[in-house]
Amino acid sequence: MKGLIEQISFAILLVDESVFTVDYMNSAAAQWMGDVRGESLFSLFPGVSAELLKNRTGRGKAYSQECSIKELDSVRTRYVTIGVKRFESEEFPHHLIVECSDISKVREQETILENYANIIQKQIQQIEIGRAHV
Repeated sequence: MKGLIEQISFAILLVDESVFTVDYMNSAAAQWMGDVRGESLFSLFPGVSAELLKNRTGRGKAYSQECSIKELDSVRTRYVTIGVKRFESEEFPHHLIVECSDISKVREQETILENYANIIQKQIQQIEIGRAHV
């Protein structure tokens, strides 16, 4: 099982469902966050609602949310989407699997587009003010 998870290019954490601590992480997760084994899922992703996550996964549903994490050895923030669902295996009974997908580039592009839209809106307002004075 671990061999298969290691081949996945996005970050994977296996979390003990009873205490919500990380028992296993793949190499992609280690590159992003360092060794977080033993740490609480809620300390790694402070924006995650413990009540909502427990409710959804307890009913066999998936939980997803956009979060931000500090990059290892960096001041940069990495924006991720996490998906959490129940995961059962002989090696990891009563666990949750947390899949983290990097959406940092998407966030950067959205910010650039928003800035351009603001610039264009200000230019339109300047033109309208100029026309009103004519």
